[in-house]
Order: sequence, then C-alpha cells, then structure tokens
Amino acid sequence: MATNSNQSRGEGSHAPSKRRGTGPRTAAGKDRSKQNAIKHGLLSQVVVLNHESQSEFDDLLNGLRRNLKPEGTLEEELVGKIAVLLWRHRRFIQVEHAGIQQNIDAQQNHEAGYSRAALRIESMVEKHIAETDRRGGLFEIDEFPESLEFCLDKLGEILEKGEAYGIESGTIAVNLSLVYGARFPGRPGRDLFDFYLECKQALQSTEVERKSKGFDSQADCERKFIAAVEREIARLERHRKDEPPEPQDQTCEIRPMSMESLKLVIPSSDDVDLLMRYETHLDRALDRALIQLARAQELREHQRTIVVSA
Repeated sequence: MATNSNQSRGEGSHAPSKRRGTGPRTAAGKDRSKQNAIKHGLLSQVVVLNHESQSEFDDLLNGLRRNLKPEGTLEEELVGKIAVLLWRHRRFIQVEHAGIQQNIDAQQNHEAGYSRAALRIESMVEKHIAETDRRGGLFEIDEFPESLEFCLDKLGEILEKGEAYGIESGTIAVNLSLVYGARFPGRPGRDLFDFYLECKQALQSTEVERKSKGFDSQADCERKFIAAVEREIARLERHRKDEPPEPQDQTCEIRPMSMESLKLVIPSSDDVDLLMRYETHLDRALDRALIQLARAQELREHQRTIVVSA
C-alpha cells in the first residue's frame, strides 16, 4: 500500500513537531537582539584595531542607532557603514596629529643636540646597563633625588607604553631592569619586575594555565600589571622630600617655538596632498551613506503609509 507523502514527511503523525524559533517578541528582546551585531558581528571585529578602544566604537555605533533609528537589515548596514567612516575619520585626525608632532619632536631634539645617532647610542647604553647592572636605580632613591626622578620617569614610560601597545612592548623589560636591576639566578626578594615576568608568562599561556595563576584572561594580565605600575608610582612619589616648590615665572610658562619647528606645524606638500585626498574620500563616502540611509527611510515610511491607507 502506498504511503501518503504527507505522512512520510511526518505531517499528520502523532510525533511532536519541532517549533521554529520566531525570535524576540517584546520590545526589550528586540533591542537586545540588535546589540548582537555589536558584540558578535563581523563589523566590530574588523574595524577596531588592537590599540583602539572597542567600547568607544560600540558607544559610537549605539549613539548613531539611537539618533538615526534604523529599521531592517538595509538601514542597520548603512548605520554601521556610517559608524565605520566616522571611526576612520577619528583615526585620520590622530594620524595627522601624530605626524606633525613627530616632526616637531625631531626638530626640537635636533636643536637640543639629540641627533638620531646620539639617541641610538643612548638606547644601546641603556640596554647594556639593563643587562649587566644587578642593583638598578631604585636602591639609591633615598640618597639621591635624581635617582628617584629617574625611576619615576622610567615607570611613567612603562605605563605609557603598556597602555598604548600592551605589556609585551620590548622597552618595558629594559626600563624595569634599569629601575630594579637585571635578573639573575638566586636573586632575593620580589619586585614589580618579577610580577611583570609572571604577567607576561601568563599572557602567553593557555587559558587553563592562566587561570591557575590568578588571571581571568589576557586582558586581565595587562590590567593587573598596569594597576601594579600605578601603585608603584604612587609609592615612590611618597619618597619625595617635602621641599617648597621653586617660584616660577608665569610669563615663561609657554616657550616660543623656533621658526623651523613652527614650519613643521604644516606638513610637507606631499603629506598634505595625501591627507586631503583621504579626508575628501571619507567625506564623500559619508555623504553617500547618509543619503542612502535617508532614501531607505523615506521608502520605508512611504510603504508604511500605503499599507495604512489600504
């Protein structure tokens, strides 16, 4: 006897049928579903670089969503495109600022007698001291105020590099060694340098090994080291002797820049041309995305009006 085709597919039988998910029904559920594009979508993964703030990009995208109120896939994609273009424009401003500042710093170093060759030699000397000096600058901070300032300067550089590039930056270990001394077998005591080595080792370990050492994640390794550096800076600052501050001439707070340094505030013609072309490209792309979004929203409202009138 032939089997009914509907029964062969399970229709009409007493076996429980699988219900298809209908997605969130409430307004709160739909709003939470929208956020999945931020937390798990490809957009946020490919736009934000390692040294940039994921939360700042998320805030930008969420703010645009609140202001522009997209509905549907097309409008969501266009709002995401607008967020990317604005994020790239922020990055463009940072690049422009960094390029100008680098030129000014190089010129001022040159005027102060710090040539590139001199800076390379200074770096080589510091590296040699870091590898050979077992005491570091910390042991004499109570006797020599200059050593205290040297250690605070190095810890400040460590904090800046760690926050900007992560704790695997090559200069961090050198600066720690200059402050606390080179590592050697049987060295007594434990200091910030030892904690740094633990954090770095945990950063490169598996998740299970990392948690066994008291670190929840790779980001937790970096956060705890940065916090330890901040505590150490605060501790060393308490070693400063209470001395009355030297009177400052208020008229000399802002030092005039040299003519050569002032000229560098404006980049070279080639750099200006490249920056302006990139900025123009971003502006045009942003204008197109805004126009496309406005047309999509107008079309949606027009279709909604037709449905209501019908």
